[in-house]
Amino acid sequence: MAYDEARQQTVVFGGFMGSGPGETWIWNGRTWTRALPQVNPDDGEKAAMAYDAARKNMVLFGGVGSMNWGYTCTWDGSNWNKIRPLTIPPHRSAHAMAYDAERKVVVLFGGRDTSTALADTWTWNGQIWRKEMPVTSPPAMSDHAMAYDAARKQVVLFGGAEKNFYADTWLWDGKTWTKAKPLTSPIARAAHAMTYDQERKVVVMNGGFSKYYHTDTWLWDGKHWTQAQSLPAPAARADQGMAYDAARKQVVVFGGAWPLAHGDTWLWGYHPTATTQAYGTACGAAPGVTLAAATNSLPVLGEKLTLEIKGLPSSTGAGLLAIGYSKTWFGPVQLPLDLTALGMTGCHLYNSFEHQFVFTKSGNLGSFQLAIPYRRSLVGNSVFAQAFGADAIANRLGLVASHGLELGFGYR
Repeated sequence: MAYDEARQQTVVFGGFMGSGPGETWIWNGRTWTRALPQVNPDDGEKAAMAYDAARKNMVLFGGVGSMNWGYTCTWDGSNWNKIRPLTIPPHRSAHAMAYDAERKVVVLFGGRDTSTALADTWTWNGQIWRKEMPVTSPPAMSDHAMAYDAARKQVVLFGGAEKNFYADTWLWDGKTWTKAKPLTSPIARAAHAMTYDQERKVVVMNGGFSKYYHTDTWLWDGKHWTQAQSLPAPAARADQGMAYDAARKQVVVFGGAWPLAHGDTWLWGYHPTATTQAYGTACGAAPGVTLAAATNSLPVLGEKLTLEIKGLPSSTGAGLLAIGYSKTWFGPVQLPLDLTALGMTGCHLYNSFEHQFVFTKSGNLGSFQLAIPYRRSLVGNSVFAQAFGADAIANRLGLVASHGLELGFGYR
């Protein structure tokens, strides 16, 4: 699992619960969609994948039971490509890969062949694999995790196993590995997941197993590990996928196992604030009909949002508030829609109106309260609102409309 920066989506391939050709799934920040490429890599449990930002593609290598011997597979956003480079690491599984942005190469370390743990380091430049010869190196291991620390410009490796479980932190600077000496550290483990949080500039690690399965989350700041206090959290698990969704500034965790396979998706560090944003232009007597949230009122989960409508004639005692799910289409009609042909000269329809509400008006101020349910699935989503009211002298139809108002659900 890795984040595709060019297409702003998280990509998952394969896994150990599948059979036959591996599946490719795409996370867009809200939902998973199965991709249907013409070419698929052979499904391989415990393969490794990393996004190559220099080449704008995913790089997939290895896996238990995989028939991708001699191949490196890349994903271009719509299809997988099998490349047979002149040099290639020995086939393996349970290894780790991370993209080194400073040196513009994908770094691979360790894993297992059919019988032995490995301790070799390889880099991929988009055409060939190169075996690196570091002066110092982590020991042979498998089921470790790696992530690129962009703030410190180094690859971070933690954990892994070979006879025993490791609790060591190793740093790759492009030439050699250095064993870090943090004051605090997670306990030894394997089959955990790691990624780099660009917003907080820390490496995030979650889960894994050793004597038992883990549910804890830890943060690496370049010198020390700190345990994050995050409730609720994913249930204890290992072999989960993890990636940082840069477009939405959140860590995404998917899947994993213990005692059975998990098919859930978790987001970490995701706390978007509720927002309102006006768009388009109003019509009617200058400055036109305005629609806005009342002072200190926002579309916050579990609260009531108060909307205020101004600019209608004092003789108008009520109006219509139209709320919809789109500001680009209303059925087959593309928005915004010029309403001049209907007699509302200078007015536009700015959103679909799956829901309509009557608002009341006192003096020059109309208002309406909308109860926002405390439903986590709303977070990060928006609906769109527009107000309409009577104005007999404004145009031939005698109706005027506000600009559009986007309501972004979130927290305070």
